[in-house]
Amino acid sequence: MVDVHIGASKLVVFYKIRLLFSSLILFFCFTIVKAQQDPIHITTDTISTSTFCAGDTVSVPFTSDAPFDTNNMFYAQISDALGSFSNPISIGRLSSRASSGIIRVVIPINIPPGTGYRIRVVGTNPESTGSDNGANLAVNNNSAIDLVTSDINNICPFRNVELTAKGVTLGTRAALTWYDGPPDTNGTVVLGNSNPLMVSPSGTTTYYVRSDGGCSVVEKSITVIVDETESSISSVTSDIDSIYPGTSVELTANGLIIGTGATLIWYDGPSGAGTILGSSNPLTVSPPTTTTYYARLEGSCNTVEESITVMVDQLEEGLYNFPTAFTPNGDHVNDVWDIGENRIHPRAHVWIYDNNGQLVFKSLGYEKPWDGNYKGRPQPVGTYYYVIKLNDKKQKEGFVMILK
Repeated sequence: MVDVHIGASKLVVFYKIRLLFSSLILFFCFTIVKAQQDPIHITTDTISTSTFCAGDTVSVPFTSDAPFDTNNMFYAQISDALGSFSNPISIGRLSSRASSGIIRVVIPINIPPGTGYRIRVVGTNPESTGSDNGANLAVNNNSAIDLVTSDINNICPFRNVELTAKGVTLGTRAALTWYDGPPDTNGTVVLGNSNPLMVSPSGTTTYYVRSDGGCSVVEKSITVIVDETESSISSVTSDIDSIYPGTSVELTANGLIIGTGATLIWYDGPSGAGTILGSSNPLTVSPPTTTTYYARLEGSCNTVEESITVMVDQLEEGLYNFPTAFTPNGDHVNDVWDIGENRIHPRAHVWIYDNNGQLVFKSLGYEKPWDGNYKGRPQPVGTYYYVIKLNDKKQKEGFVMILK
């Protein structure tokens, strides 16, 4: 066996040659070594821009001192943030054997921000590693917000709600800002920069959170629904301010807004204490003594209460010694039966009859006293019978004379 060496040795091929000499068979073994081509020098040229954002498209120019072989592929590689190519990342490629070209590359979205990046070009046929671009490159990162959540929704007005922006990445020179409407719109209010953010909407509101930096603007929103109603009572009134014991009075709750889950209930004590009197509106009561009544609405959003005090004037017999005569003769002296209107409750009834039992005067309360006329005609001198009903249980009866 004979070894035959051809050229410099790296790639080795073994061949067997069989020679026949008569009956003697000789085998020759020799090695053919293919000479490897020297690398081609690649220069990565200056990149026109030195600051980029993740995701930017960049043109990387290069030149070489010789053309490459068929099926060559150029790759653009980026270093780490310190300029090291110990673990380069390929960011673009170009199929070409020309001695110059431009590779269109994309800065990786997930690349960390930094100011010491470099880019170089390498070739594959033959394997050649070029120089880097010769200057540091800055890569800024983009902002990101995945979504916005609230700790509660479908709420009562003015209830506290916590909004949280999740999956937040603040890009270079970016800040997180909350708005109560679309940003850059007239009337929109900046709410703050904290995350989470506490809000208390009076009605259904869409909130926006934005990260606005040097590389990107991202924005997410969430709608907080206010679909429950607060209760309200503006006032409680009575149809009369004061009454006698046993007299009925009508109470009315005004300006009612019956909120979610609320029912109107009347009490004779505050804060839901005392006796439940009913839920009608208006409500009729007959207090024996001066009493404060409470109209209360208690719902899922809030509780409101308004009150009114009904004054009860106790009946005193001495107040009802009414005049027994009057002289309706037009001299402006004792021309009417003046029983003192402050003595008669506005809800009291007054009836006056002549000696034949004919009703000649009646009134509710006694704001306008009797002037001795009936249907515009003066009544004759004589004795008249009166009935004053003070309440459902007590009345005053007596006689009054008309004199001339």
